[in-house]
Amino acid sequence: MTNYYLTSIILSLFFSTTLAAQQMPIDFSESAENFSVWGLSTFAKRPSPTDSSNIVGEFFHGASAAEQGYFIDLTRPIDLNSQSTITLLFYAFDPNTHTVTLKLERGDNGNIQITNSISSQTTWSTMSFDFSTIGASGNYNRLTILIDNGNATPGTFLIDSIDDGSTPTNPNAIDVVYSDLVWSDEFDVDGAVNPTQWHHQTQVIIPGQGWANGELQHYTNRLVNSFVENGNLHIVAKRETHVDQGLTKEFTSARLNSKFAFTYGRVDVKAKLPLGNGTWPAIWTLGKNINERGAYWQTQGFGTTSWPACGEIDIMEHGLHAPNHTSSAIHTTSSSGSTVNSASQEISDVVNNYHVYSLNWSPNQRWLKNDIAKLLNLS
Repeated sequence: MTNYYLTSIILSLFFSTTLAAQQMPIDFSESAENFSVWGLSTFAKRPSPTDSSNIVGEFFHGASAAEQGYFIDLTRPIDLNSQSTITLLFYAFDPNTHTVTLKLERGDNGNIQITNSISSQTTWSTMSFDFSTIGASGNYNRLTILIDNGNATPGTFLIDSIDDGSTPTNPNAIDVVYSDLVWSDEFDVDGAVNPTQWHHQTQVIIPGQGWANGELQHYTNRLVNSFVENGNLHIVAKRETHVDQGLTKEFTSARLNSKFAFTYGRVDVKAKLPLGNGTWPAIWTLGKNINERGAYWQTQGFGTTSWPACGEIDIMEHGLHAPNHTSSAIHTTSSSGSTVNSASQEISDVVNNYHVYSLNWSPNQRWLKNDIAKLLNLS
C-alpha cells in the first residue's frame, strides 16, 4: 500500500529549464545573446582585443554581394515610443569605411531601417541610429544587422553594447504576485474528501482499456483509496484485484478533480510523495473545456475541446526520473502535446519531507517552481 499526502487541480497517483531571455541592452554576457545568420555570414563570441575580460560579438561578412546578415529575436520589444535612438560600439580590423544597417522587424508599423557609415580601425567607436529621423514609432521584436550589404569583400567585425536606452529586467522574476486567497482546502475534517470541493474521476477515458500512459490502476471513490485524516489528504494506491466498467485491474488508486476553475493566479500544494517502483504521483491542471470522459467540468457541460488543445500544466510529477527527482511541464498544440517545455530537479527526501509545489500563472508568464528553486518559465 502506497500513501500520497496532500494539503491543498487534479491530484492522482498513477501506476505505470529556466529559459534565458533576449532583451536589450545586449552586451553579449548572457548565454541567450546570440545572433542567427543567413547567407555567408557567421556569428560567434570572443574576448575584446582591448579587454580580454570583456566578451563581445564577432560578426563575419562573407565574400558575396548577395544579401547576408544577422538577427536576434527579443523577448522584450524595442519601444521606439519611449526611446528612438539605438547605439552600439563598432570595431574593425582594417582602415576601410564600412556601412552598418540596423533594421527593426516584427513590429507595429512594418520593417524600418537606418544605414550609417564608419571607419574604425583597431578601435572601438560609437555608432548612433536615430529612428525619429525617419518618423518611426512603435514596438519591434526583431533586431537585424547588415554590414557592408551588397559588398563582396569579406571582413570580420566586432560589436558590443547594443543599447536602446532601456533598463534591463530580470527575466526570471515573477511579473505578477497573487496574494489574495480565493480557494483552498486545508483537509481539517477527517473522513471522506469534501464533495463540494472535489470530484472523484473514476470513469475510464479509453473504453475497454482504461487510462492513458499505460496506467495499470482503476481509480475509485472508496475511502480505502482517498480519505482525510489528521489534517492530510491521503491518496492510497493498493495492489488488489478490482473489477469496474467491465475491466479487471490489479491496482486501485484515486484521481481527484477540483470543483474550482480559474484563469491566472497562484496554486500552492504542500505534499509528501510515495516511494516505490511504478508509482507516478502528479499534480496538474487541465483546461476547463477538456472533453475527457468523467472529468468534473465535462460532466457540467463544458467539455468542448480535446487534449492538447485544452492545455495542460504539470505542476509536479514524480516517477519519470530517479527517486527525489521531480519535474514540471507544459503541454500545448505547438508541440502536438509532446513534452518539450519541461524542467526537473532533485530535491531532498520527497517521501519524508513536505515540499511546496507551485504554479504562478499571469497573462504573460507561467512559472512552475518548488520551495527549492524555480524550474520553468514560459513567457
